[in-house]
Amino acid sequence: LLHDLMDMRALIECECARLACLSGRGPADTELPRLMAAIRSSSGTEQIEAICDYHYHLTKLSGNDVYAMTFKAFHGPLRGLTSEHYRSAAERKRSVKLHADLTAAIGAGDAEAASRLVGRYIAMKKQLLKNWEISLLLALCITLCAGTWAGARSEALSAGLIRLHVVAASDEAAEQELKLRVRDSVLAYLEPRLQ
Repeated sequence: LLHDLMDMRALIECECARLACLSGRGPADTELPRLMAAIRSSSGTEQIEAICDYHYHLTKLSGNDVYAMTFKAFHGPLRGLTSEHYRSAAERKRSVKLHADLTAAIGAGDAEAASRLVGRYIAMKKQLLKNWEISLLLALCITLCAGTWAGARSEALSAGLIRLHVVAASDEAAEQELKLRVRDSVLAYLEPRLQ
């Protein structure tokens, strides 16, 4: 599903970058360079927000409201993938460079270069997704192994146990006292026989 989401994103954003250049909205836009400056000057969560805003603005520049709404609908999962992507300083540096090149291509109205750069950016994130999936599968395997071990350990312990559950007729003090006397009597009777 995540790979399908990334494929859809590549189709939409590459087309949005191309349309932004061809329509003339991209070269005339002042918001994209402002968002690029925010990407360069920020770090951590602020940088991730600036990148997400950048890509959303790019979809709006296409002039296609359906593309923009589709991107906005997947904004949450994309933000999560972006934050995973930005843990590495080398990845952040590569990504900032790609965004700078993309901003320049859109400013110059170069539709093919803009589309190609968006595709390269998303391919870079898709590769990270593969690494993330491997980590997730490894964590799942470890969890399953630990669960299997705990289940076997629990069975081994419970094989030598007898559980006695005495229920009182009500919550009244006299009934609770009677329940404890019955429990103690049954245990006193069974203890010598179970040893």
